[in-house]
Amino acid sequence: MDQLTSEIEFDKSVYVVTEAGKPVFHWNGSGDEVRLSSLLKAVLSFCEAMGDSVKCIKSGQSRIVFLVRGYLSYVMISRTCF
Repeated sequence: MDQLTSEIEFDKSVYVVTEAGKPVFHWNGSGDEVRLSSLLKAVLSFCEAMGDSVKCIKSGQSRIVFLVRGYLSYVMISRTCF
């Protein structure tokens, strides 16, 4: 996961992704939102296919938080100490 968060330029980033994995909104992103949005949606889809949901992924000082509402997924990525 550190490789994923190392591509992010800022300490905090917010993404809104459609059910199809298309980026709708990003704040403080790395500039390659399409690729990152698709990866984030793939993580969500994998968990849903397994009959589960993902709320948060933590690794070291990185945290990815997911919130799914209808056809949109809200993702916040943070690289700060907790």
